[in-house]
Amino acid sequence: HPTHPTHPTHPTHPTHPTGRSHTSSTTTATAPHHTVHFHPAGTGRQRLQNTVALRGTQWCISRQRSWGLPIPVLYHLESGEPLLTAESVQHIRALFAQHGSDCWWDLPVSELLPPSLRIEADRYRRGTDTLDVWFDSGTAWNHSSYPPSTGREAGAQARADGVDRKVSDLYLEGSDQHRGWFQSSLLSSVAAQGCAPFRNVLTHGFVLDERGHKMSKSKGNVLDPAWVVHGHRPAKMPAYGTDVLRLWAASTDFVADVSVGPQRLESVSQNMRKLRNTMRFMLGNLVDVPVSEAEAFAHRPTNPLDRYMLHLLYQWCTQVDEAYASFNFHKVVNLLNTMTFTHLSSLYFEATKDRLYADTPDGVSRRSAQMTMSAILGCFRRAIAPLLPHLAEEVHEFLPSKLHNTQPPPPSAFQIDWLPHTEHPHWNQPELVNPWNRVLILRREAQRALELAREHKLIGASLDAHIELVVYDESLWSALVELTLNSAELADVLVTSRVTLRRPMPDETTHLSQSSAHSLQSGEATVSESGEATVSESGDKVHLSVSSTAFSAGDEVSSSGRSTSSTPKSLALEIVVQAADGQKCPRCWKYTTAGEYACPRPSVCPQRLYTDFRVCVILIHLPNRHDRTRLDECQCQRYAHSLSRGGEEGRAFETVGHSETM
Repeated sequence: HPTHPTHPTHPTHPTHPTGRSHTSSTTTATAPHHTVHFHPAGTGRQRLQNTVALRGTQWCISRQRSWGLPIPVLYHLESGEPLLTAESVQHIRALFAQHGSDCWWDLPVSELLPPSLRIEADRYRRGTDTLDVWFDSGTAWNHSSYPPSTGREAGAQARADGVDRKVSDLYLEGSDQHRGWFQSSLLSSVAAQGCAPFRNVLTHGFVLDERGHKMSKSKGNVLDPAWVVHGHRPAKMPAYGTDVLRLWAASTDFVADVSVGPQRLESVSQNMRKLRNTMRFMLGNLVDVPVSEAEAFAHRPTNPLDRYMLHLLYQWCTQVDEAYASFNFHKVVNLLNTMTFTHLSSLYFEATKDRLYADTPDGVSRRSAQMTMSAILGCFRRAIAPLLPHLAEEVHEFLPSKLHNTQPPPPSAFQIDWLPHTEHPHWNQPELVNPWNRVLILRREAQRALELAREHKLIGASLDAHIELVVYDESLWSALVELTLNSAELADVLVTSRVTLRRPMPDETTHLSQSSAHSLQSGEATVSESGEATVSESGDKVHLSVSSTAFSAGDEVSSSGRSTSSTPKSLALEIVVQAADGQKCPRCWKYTTAGEYACPRPSVCPQRLYTDFRVCVILIHLPNRHDRTRLDECQCQRYAHSLSRGGEEGRAFETVGHSETM
């Protein structure tokens, strides 16, 4: 301290408290943390380097206060020399153990001196300096569970070999600790054991209210985490539970300041509900799965959509694993949402409902969907466990018994292995990406055509439609051939009753008319960005012409989102939507012309089954929940059919906590 020239850590003293010169100590301190991973990578490393390198001669381990943990040093009254020996320290240590650290201020100097010097008590005074709070906590690494070092010389080789160090996996604190705890931990560890005490340093921001203001009791804008978990009636805060609070924390980019409030928590709660419903949907459809997760992981499906989903799952698991390894939790949440909303809810679940609900229970197509869904659920429940432990445990509890890899099942979701993708490289099929990208563009354009048909009252639900696809684009046709997508599988992907797929006739045009869009009469057509859509004169069909630019990534795009290419737009695809003819199966809701039966699966969907038997609703009781959720009518009918026959499927459905059919 500048006003204490006799203090051993005075800046003018030629040596650092560690016994090294100041320059040497700073250089040594900045070197070891080059092997440390910082989060965020750039700013975290730079800030700690700056605080170490630029601390100059200002830094001191003590504060001249009359409170705090005292430095056990006594000073000679005449010479000012410090008394700091092994004997004196051990004696004071024994006093602290017996009386506590306050005895430094309460006991007379004679009792603070070791017995050999007690006779000279009138020649010494106690020091009034205390350890810096960060220096005190900065030596906490010395109390880790790692084995102690055997000394600087004896442990040098062991430390060089990467063993016998007290090194923690992670230090995390606020962004103000580069000058405090992070620095004091680094300096004390380098001085004592020649290495940094951490492998990762994570810096986070601070929590603000929804308006971006610092939380303060005086402002009354403090949000107690207990209110979020258990609810708080005065603040009109519902009980969201621990998982919602954890999901909010994980969804934030915590390296910066983050905000929280009722609106934000309600949004997170909705997201949590969607994740939970996704898990519930998969559990409900896997109740009769006959294999374990390990067997499902090893399954090699032939269905094009199932193969594509396993490829997406492999890429997704890789990204989730990398995000967790870098503490990038908000990226994990984004990946969960992408998988839930984009790949599962809007694509895979929609495209497989017919297989799952209406195929025979042990049919090849249905079992393939179940195997794929088992793999998805297996990865999904592992990925959510670090963030949403209660949901992970709930899924683990209600997982069908046969899916567990061991019997009896592990008691907890945290006693199973991590993401299994690296053990199943057959999931990874990058050759499927380009063909499926084109098919998904086709699906997007077909949905536009279906929406136009719905607006013109041609159809109600998409299953009321029959779609004819005339494929002009060679790359799109090649993609369909490469994926071996037949008309029935394509109908499932498009969620329609029937799809007719053909190449153009020789006399059919291959270019869009430049003036056709202007000749369309109001109310008769709608022009899309990727082509033109018209309604036939009879009003019973919708035609959507899709240009090649919809399937090409090479055209320049203006700010309006339209292609700026001056070349004629080649016709890539023509979509014709009309109402499906035939009878509607009351079970799978598809229209067919199958004679006596309304469905090509007479053993599963006979029309006469429902002549005298009616089902209104099935109520599902969920664990720890008071709500009851309606299944869609098709699923109700399927389980009613099984129960009416006394089938195993119906009984299995009841054994996992569901109520009776009403």
